[in-house]
Amino acid sequence: MYSIQGEPFLPERTLDHLAGYADSRPVRIGNGAFDQIQLDVHGEVLDWAMLRSALGGQFRLDEVSALRASADHVCQIWRNPDQGLWESRAGPQHFTHGKVMAWVALDRARKLFGADPAWHREQDAILAAILSEGVAGDPPYLAQSFGSEEVDAALLQIPLLGLPISRDLLDQTVKRVERELRDGEFVHRYRNEDGLRGGEGAFLITSFWLVDALLVLDRATEARELFERLLGHANDVGLYAEEIDPHSGAHLGNFPQAFTHLGLISSASLLHLYDIAGAKGVSGTHADRARRLVGAAEGKKAFFYALWRNCKVRLFGSTRSVLDLHQARRH
Repeated sequence: MYSIQGEPFLPERTLDHLAGYADSRPVRIGNGAFDQIQLDVHGEVLDWAMLRSALGGQFRLDEVSALRASADHVCQIWRNPDQGLWESRAGPQHFTHGKVMAWVALDRARKLFGADPAWHREQDAILAAILSEGVAGDPPYLAQSFGSEEVDAALLQIPLLGLPISRDLLDQTVKRVERELRDGEFVHRYRNEDGLRGGEGAFLITSFWLVDALLVLDRATEARELFERLLGHANDVGLYAEEIDPHSGAHLGNFPQAFTHLGLISSASLLHLYDIAGAKGVSGTHADRARRLVGAAEGKKAFFYALWRNCKVRLFGSTRSVLDLHQARRH
């Protein structure tokens, strides 16, 4: 993490004499997350590296070296607790999502760069730890952290990562998140203590994550209905904030928030892919889905899909359309 000036050392200070939008407090400068350990970042980098490779990208020697070093580093640190995806200030924990992303890092490294005994050994050990320590309840579901019974919305990403666990476990995890964190069409990040005072709205990206998870679990009707309702919560120029107040509908937090819009784009893409290929089409990894989406956008298949979706395809302009365009320009 770096400041706008490129500084890596960002100790936090609270400015008690200032207030933010709608008298929000506290106002802080710096960011306490600058010295946190977040295990999931290694999996994110290697997962998207595999996506780049799947779409024809090439890696320079220094990039290969960096990616391999990241996988080697995961072998050394995955047993340690961290602050997790949400930058928790309640102290380091063994977050299940972070362990899953450590597994992803080693899985993608092996697929990109070939066999490595240490990667294989540690990947198996991570999966065994997740299934023995990250599962709670009856029926069993994946918990927020090892030994807990709480859940958090980061678990909604797991159905899309190609982790070799049972469909029942994934299904129960998503249902548990819905039961504990869903508020209408919105999904809270978590409800347990995080080391910060006050409450927060529902994060909008997590609602789009639920759309994606529902599609993978073949709950397409629910996914599409949820997606359509979420579209209705954009503001007057079609943009979203980071969070939303589930009761008033007010946008909260960073605005516009890039992550929210990336979540929307992902869900729209997966809904399109589901229409073409069903639940099997949205299974696997991000790289798998990207290959299928690229294939769906090429050749005769793309033409006939557009014909079916739009009922008709106008191949040539008409006099009427030219007149309409002329009128629009005049106004």
